[in-house]
Amino acid sequence: MILIDPNGQGITPSVTFEEFTRATHVDGDDDRLSIEAYLLAAQGIVETGTRRPLTRRTMRFEFEIHRAGEFQAWFFPIAPVSEVLKVSAWSMDDGDVEIAPGEYALVRGFDEPKLCFSWSAMSDLSGAGLGKVEAEIGYDDSYNSGELKQAIILIAKEWYDQDVSIGEAEEFRLSFGSKSIIKQKRYYRPCEFG
Repeated sequence: MILIDPNGQGITPSVTFEEFTRATHVDGDDDRLSIEAYLLAAQGIVETGTRRPLTRRTMRFEFEIHRAGEFQAWFFPIAPVSEVLKVSAWSMDDGDVEIAPGEYALVRGFDEPKLCFSWSAMSDLSGAGLGKVEAEIGYDDSYNSGELKQAIILIAKEWYDQDVSIGEAEEFRLSFGSKSIIKQKRYYRPCEFG
């Protein structure tokens, strides 16, 4: 599975500088750029660790169909998925063949997203080597992602207190509290194909 950002969109921060300073009582006006960089890096760790994108964005997923065997559904590796924008199958013979929107449906997008295919879509996919799905993923502003935001703040605060450079941040060992939140909130995909 390959996850691609087709529009080159950056990640929208889910925790602002102001939220961080309020939560930590840090007067970090002189370090605003560093703190914002910490927050984005921490968000990346939390999103990767939980498989839950905290902000909306469009992503493209690619998966190998020849590994699927007989299947009628493909489960997304992350949650939530709010909308499927485009589905196509790629083969050496035909190139990219788009599958009509009525030939597939997103099911349980918020908690266990999967893409279900009609029988005619299955015939288009059967000769292909690669499936491509472009979808709108991530939580919108109405979702209360308080615990995940708390994990971001905890990680960013640890880095800020330790004066860790962003290059070193990825190698920095996480505290028990932030690891615990990430583990509790992790999305576990039930299977790849169904």
